[in-house]
Amino acid sequence: AALLEQIVDGMDAEIGLPELLEELPTLSDPRLLIRWSLTLSGRFLERTGGIIRALATTGGDEGIVAIRDEGRRRHRYGALQVATLLFDAAGLELDVDEFTRRVDLFSATTDVMHLVELTDAYEWTVDEARAALEEMLLPMMTAPSPNTR
Repeated sequence: AALLEQIVDGMDAEIGLPELLEELPTLSDPRLLIRWSLTLSGRFLERTGGIIRALATTGGDEGIVAIRDEGRRRHRYGALQVATLLFDAAGLELDVDEFTRRVDLFSATTDVMHLVELTDAYEWTVDEARAALEEMLLPMMTAPSPNTR
């Protein structure tokens, strides 16, 4: 468990996560919050892409699975935090189901594997992929709930 934490913490340090986290509370614009999340994912790809690709394609080795699961857990937790800030910034009042659905979509879409797919399979640059995902996410994350009257 300690080695697992060291590996994942090392990846976080490599991308400058502590510094990026300091910036997060200063952001109050939904677009900037989305951009922040995609910048984070982009840094993971740019600075630790080889490790990420290896983790994604490696089979069932317990250690590898544990590292991959911890990275996903951290990503999902962070996505929840950012999405909550984003909804507040957009002035949205969402019921529990809509909140959960949007957080899930935000987490899945900002996952580094989306950037891996766009850059590896479709030969986009990281910047092109981030910009396209930002444009896709902005209306999806800031539109009023269809359940609000």
